[in-house]
Amino acid sequence: GAEAYAAIDGFAMRNVAAFINFSCSPNLELRYLDHPYGDRRIKRVGFYAKEDIESGTELGYRRNQGCVDGQMSKIACKCGSEKCRGFL
Repeated sequence: GAEAYAAIDGFAMRNVAAFINFSCSPNLELRYLDHPYGDRRIKRVGFYAKEDIESGTELGYRRNQGCVDGQMSKIACKCGSEKCRGFL
């Protein structure tokens, strides 16, 4: 079957992840985490460095990493990356 879709929505439960920006050239990757407690229907995620990150460097992850370009958002991206997809 198809993989389940999960969305990260910081509106209801905010934490420091709300301050991580979207980027078309991310230095973080998102991974799903197994967890033994709480509601297992709610996915937990972690952000992991793709490489060593120097102190003071802006953190970023790729939004909609599994979708086909243009499928999920029409919000303009302004990340400034040479690899910018043009939308979030």
